[in-house]
Amino acid sequence: MSRVDNKIGGLEIEIGGLKQTQQQLEARLQALEFKVDTLITQLDERVTKLEATNQIWKSNFRVVNKTFAELRRKFKIGIPMLMFQQ
Repeated sequence: MSRVDNKIGGLEIEIGGLKQTQQQLEARLQALEFKVDTLITQLDERVTKLEATNQIWKSNFRVVNKTFAELRRKFKIGIPMLMFQQ
């Protein structure tokens, strides 16, 4: 029976080590999940900021485009043809 008891004791130690490894892996996984959640939050904030900036640029472009269209209508500037002699 001593040999069986030794085997059982060895298996218990091995199971204990596996449980500890599992707990360590679960802790690492939770830490990584937290980091991923943090990165997703940061990316969402940056996308929101970029979208706001994009709206500003769109608005500015419309104003500039409209202004140049009005200027083109008001001022028809002719470009004189230059003739070069050879």
